[in-house]
Amino acid sequence: PPGHGQSSAIEKWDQTMVAAIFRRIMKDLSSTTAIVGGHSVGAVVALSTIEILPFQVGGIILIDGGYFNPFSTRSIKELKDVNRRFLDENVFPSWDHYIASEKSQSKIWNENILLASKAAAVQTTDGTVKLRIGLDTLNQATAFIKAFSLDNMSSHLVPALLLFGRRLVALN
Repeated sequence: PPGHGQSSAIEKWDQTMVAAIFRRIMKDLSSTTAIVGGHSVGAVVALSTIEILPFQVGGIILIDGGYFNPFSTRSIKELKDVNRRFLDENVFPSWDHYIASEKSQSKIWNENILLASKAAAVQTTDGTVKLRIGLDTLNQATAFIKAFSLDNMSSHLVPALLLFGRRLVALN
């Protein structure tokens, strides 16, 4: 989603924005339907495309997504406080410390995970390393997820592939 990784931040992160991006991509591809995928928070964004544009989503791939709303019982103010603490607590004295922290949270480690971890962080002018996502973007994403509910989704059915877990398994 916009505001994650190295993409630029946006002012308002909501279903209208998601629909506009999806429609633009579909127009650029000269397509009427697409298989939509999302990882982590992007899985909720992908799910919301079915709610927003049900007949343009031909299938969905969800990877390590939340698939439920963990924020439903908390107020936006509480969630903003949690987000601020999360960002404040995830500042590391160096790249080595940051990568060591990432490795400690992963059961597997390879060059691709290293590259993805590096893309999710940035070194600041004082030499510390912090997560690249800003507080405004994190708060927008939190509000988006809080507003999302599987219960409110349309009854439009599409093929789905759900991938969740830490271990790679070969399928025959």
